[in-house]
Amino acid sequence: MLRSDHILGGIAIAAGVFLLASSFSIPTSPFVTTLSARFFPRAIAVAMIVLGLVLAFRARPTAAAEALRPLASPRLLGMVAAVAVYFLFFRQIDFRLGTGVFLFVAMWLMGARRPAELILVPVLGAILMWITFRFGFQILLPTWI
Repeated sequence: MLRSDHILGGIAIAAGVFLLASSFSIPTSPFVTTLSARFFPRAIAVAMIVLGLVLAFRARPTAAAEALRPLASPRLLGMVAAVAVYFLFFRQIDFRLGTGVFLFVAMWLMGARRPAELILVPVLGAILMWITFRFGFQILLPTWI
């Protein structure tokens, strides 16, 4: 009988194999004396494959339909949609505005309802993330100003 852990383990294995195969196209430099750019994607891919195998072969006795029911919740589907929209429009929208709106939507979907919290956390979070990436990591992010 097919169990939910078999399905999710198979998904983890497939994602790990895809990531591992994709990591071979990451360019490296012969002058790098430390870990190459391929190291971390490969390490994560191997971990995903191993953990997927563990999940698939140590399956709990839960029916697939019962275990996968929470994946169809409106809250999760809203978060998936919010992440998809955020990624699709990342280059076109100012990072601070897009991140602030994304944080607001994510907090609202997760149940935050206090007005001060819904205003301060997205605004301060977006600004702090922008400062960290721009000045700490020196990564240029899409901005309008």
